[in-house]
Amino acid sequence: MKNFSAGGEKAQSVLSNWPKQIILNGFIFDSVNGISGKWADDVFSKLEIKKLFDRIIQMMSFVWSPHTRYINGEDIIDVFANLLTAGGDNGKTPFHSYFTALYNETKKALRNRVGNGLRDWKQGVVLEKFWEALKKTPFSGDENAIKFLIDMAIAIPNRQLLRTHEGYLGLGPNVMQQGDKVCVLYNARAPFVLRELEDGCFKLIGECYVHGVMHGEALEEGQRRSRAFTIR
Repeated sequence: MKNFSAGGEKAQSVLSNWPKQIILNGFIFDSVNGISGKWADDVFSKLEIKKLFDRIIQMMSFVWSPHTRYINGEDIIDVFANLLTAGGDNGKTPFHSYFTALYNETKKALRNRVGNGLRDWKQGVVLEKFWEALKKTPFSGDENAIKFLIDMAIAIPNRQLLRTHEGYLGLGPNVMQQGDKVCVLYNARAPFVLRELEDGCFKLIGECYVHGVMHGEALEEGQRRSRAFTIR
C-alpha cells in the first residue's frame, strides 16, 4: 500500500533475522472483532454491475451504524468508499460525490428507522432503493466511476472487511479471523494482522488498511505500549 505511513518514520531495529523467524518492534493497536466474509471471485472478472452493487450493499450492512459517523467523526459513507479501495487516492476522486449521491437516495428509506437501520439493510429495503437510483444514473460513460471500479478491483480481491474491538473499520486478508491482532510495526506503511500462537510468538496473516490510522495517527499513544514481536 503506497502513500501511507502507519508506522511512522521511526527506525525499525531487526532484533533477529533467523531463517524461520524475525523479531520486529511495534505495538498492538487493536484486535479483530468482526469480519464481513470474502468477495466472490468472479465479481470483477465478469464485471456484472448488478451483482457487484448487490455485494457492495451487503458489505454496507457490515459497516452501517445508525449514528452515520465513524469513530473519528467522518461520515460513514466516505469511510466506506475508502474501505472499498483501500484508501484509493484519499478521497480525491470525484466518484465519491457520485457514490454519495446514490447513497443519499437510500437515506430516505432509513429516516425514522434509526433503530432498525441494520435490519433494513439486510432485508434488502435499502438495496431496492439503491438499485432504483443506480438505474437512473449514467454509469458506463462516467470515467470517475470506472476509475473507482478499477481501484476496487485492485484492492478487494483476497480481502474482506474487518471491524476492531474499539470500532475501527478496515480491509484485511481473507484468512484473518476474529481475535487476530491489528498491529503497527515501526516504519511500515500499513498495519499488519498478526495471530498470536500458543508459545507467545505471532503468525503473519498479512497487511491491512485501517481507516483512521494510515498516516501515523496511532503512534503517539501506541509507542507507550511498544514491544517486540517474534514473527514466524
